[in-house]
Amino acid sequence: MTPATAAWREGLLAFLADDRTRPRHRSTPDPAPAVTAEATRVVAESVGAWLTEKLTRQLDHRRQWAADVPGLDPDPAILLTTTPLGLATAEECVADDPRGIICLLEVEYRRWCRIEPDEALQHHVAAWNWVKTTLPSVRQADFPAHPLKAGEQYWLHRTGIAGTTAEELRNTALLAFDGTHSRMLAASTVETRFED
Repeated sequence: MTPATAAWREGLLAFLADDRTRPRHRSTPDPAPAVTAEATRVVAESVGAWLTEKLTRQLDHRRQWAADVPGLDPDPAILLTTTPLGLATAEECVADDPRGIICLLEVEYRRWCRIEPDEALQHHVAAWNWVKTTLPSVRQADFPAHPLKAGEQYWLHRTGIAGTTAEELRNTALLAFDGTHSRMLAASTVETRFED
């Protein structure tokens, strides 16, 4: 890690320590306990697989890419963004990882990047892993090839990483949630519209 990257990373940690002490207004209520339990299970399973099966290869790609791009740190800070629902789970998953992965909310990442922009991803890679547990009614007809059973609703599990190659790697899995458990409808689906 270059000194500039180390300073960027340390600045982020200081920002998070300060930012998380500030009161925030939440516009959405806490989800039902069953939703929380299942969404955190999905995130934990996915983050665990990412750590053991993908991240080393992704960082190898970063080192190869950095060899051709001046200023790109071959040993970047590693960030994992998620939602409030997945933050504690993500932090627990990476707690023993020696690579010093920083978990943060997507909104925290955006705020930090307004303060210390790193648009070219010279200092960091940004992975994301989160479950969208509520889709607005306008989105319910978006997946006709994957009909729901009675009592189910669609969930989207979005994962990806930016900064390991010239292109972002992203995936959206389509799940069905029955109020207790989720089931995979499609390991990868193409979203044609986004509401947020």
